[in-house]
Amino acid sequence: MLQRYSLRIQLLMMAMAVVALALLIAGGLLHLTDRRQSREAVAAEMLSLAQLVANRSAAAIAFTDEATARENLTALARLDQVGRACLYSTDNPAFVIGQQAADTCTPMGNASEVWQTIDGDVARVQVPVFSGESVIGAVQIESSAQPLAARARTRMISLALALAVGLAAALALALRLQRVITRPISRVRDVATAIIESHDYRLRAPDLGKHEVGSLADAFNAMLTEITELTAQLEARVQARTAELARTNGSLQEALDSLRLAQSELIQREKLASLGSLVAGIAHELNTPLGNSVTVASTLPPMISRLRQQIADGTLRKSTALDALQQLDAGADLLERNLERASHLISRFKQVAVDQTSEQRRSFDLADIVGKVVDTLRHQFKYGAHSVEIDIEPGLALDSYPGPLGQVITNLVMNALIHAFGPELGRAGQILIRNRPTSEGHVLLEVRDNGSGIAAAHLARIFDPFFTTRMGQGGSGLGLNIVYNIVVSTLGGSIKVASTVGDGTSFTIRLPIHAPEPADEATPDRIRTAGGASQASGS
Repeated sequence: MLQRYSLRIQLLMMAMAVVALALLIAGGLLHLTDRRQSREAVAAEMLSLAQLVANRSAAAIAFTDEATARENLTALARLDQVGRACLYSTDNPAFVIGQQAADTCTPMGNASEVWQTIDGDVARVQVPVFSGESVIGAVQIESSAQPLAARARTRMISLALALAVGLAAALALALRLQRVITRPISRVRDVATAIIESHDYRLRAPDLGKHEVGSLADAFNAMLTEITELTAQLEARVQARTAELARTNGSLQEALDSLRLAQSELIQREKLASLGSLVAGIAHELNTPLGNSVTVASTLPPMISRLRQQIADGTLRKSTALDALQQLDAGADLLERNLERASHLISRFKQVAVDQTSEQRRSFDLADIVGKVVDTLRHQFKYGAHSVEIDIEPGLALDSYPGPLGQVITNLVMNALIHAFGPELGRAGQILIRNRPTSEGHVLLEVRDNGSGIAAAHLARIFDPFFTTRMGQGGSGLGLNIVYNIVVSTLGGSIKVASTVGDGTSFTIRLPIHAPEPADEATPDRIRTAGGASQASGS
């Protein structure tokens, strides 16, 4: 509470409070002591008066002299400290004399005993009246509360005057303490404020003497001197560290440029490797229809040559001609179907190759693009136990980049083939590519496998560049890094991974139906730096 006020006000308030509390306690104790003593004195005085009246009233009670008894009580009426008084006879209940006509007299107890009570500021006493050895009556006297009340008022006035004088003295003492204590402290504070405003640490507090505040000022000056020295040392260290950091930054920038160049070259190699895999797939898939076409085409010339010879010799028969025409028709049909299949494959592979090399934006059907990309990879699974299945609803149109999306699918499928379906799997590997419901304006594409899974310790790093568990065994550590950068930078989406060791891995890609326009400074192949896997896996 007091912390809201200045030190001067706090000193003043505490001094006034201490003095006021001391005076109130002393006055209260004095008042209680004086009141108790006054009540006891009044009770003793009433007892003396009652004893006196009892001695003078023995004859009046004994002879039933009402006039004398009333005269004795009337004498008490002149005393301010007496409130009321009465006499009564124990032998004659009708003989009861009050100080005033309206006064009554009720025995306080056995009339042969002295009774005394104090109720507040009123004391009541009862004294027996003797005639020889016998008790013949009693005197009761009740004190008035007015004298004690007047005395109490006088004490309260005296206490108020003492309190006022004490508070005035406390105020004078507090003001003196303010000058003695707070003024030197204020001078130190003014110096500190000036230092804060001007940042001039050469300022010093004045000499304030040998008392505690003076010692505080001396310690303050010593602290300023040490701060000045430390500041100079710190500035020298900062300059040295700045120069060292500048040199280090230059070296780091050169290393970063070299790293970016190396990463760019590795990414291009990955792209060329993907393109080489695409070409290998084209050659493998075209081998069957083209081989069939060559086989059919090689059988046609001998057959035509024999027909021509028979026609020239005139030995051609109708049945022979019909058989030859039927064989020619079957060969032409087989040749047409194989060439048509080869043309279809070339067209699909051509579109995939154009997409992956040009990275042009266009509208496309998601199921169609994923199907074409998987077709280019089927030769990787053709002679193995592993398989790829597609479960994507047709007609799901995207306005995006089919080439980068195809590269994402390729990298995820090949990543599963290399890492998830190792010899230790012990079962046929299956890859499922499907779409899942999502919010309007986006599509969820899931690539799930039933492979060996990813260890929990590796999940946070799988999107980092150059991170691989098969370094030197065909893994470059850039496949998933390329996937992350394409999804985030080019396609404007996000990717997260979930995996359980022994139960497979699931990559979930959230893509906008309308890809954002690329920023001027961004490129589709922007490389994700190490240390960001936690954001990737949690996006």
